[in-house]
Amino acid sequence: MGLPWEAEVKDAVQAQRKAFESLGCRVEDSEPDFSDATECFVGWRHWSVEAQFGDMLEANSRHAE
Repeated sequence: MGLPWEAEVKDAVQAQRKAFESLGCRVEDSEPDFSDATECFVGWRHWSVEAQFGDMLEANSRHAE
């Protein structure tokens, strides 16, 4: 994903990888698809603002007539 992982984090992940492999698990490197992350974030942000401030926004909005 191109993220700047700290050496300690990389080492911890690799240690867990080895632990799973020793149990017979197949561990594969993978990169998640974040192509729709922006759309998901905008939807979540809209929902969270509505949930938190919806009553206040409705009470204080001026509707064009």
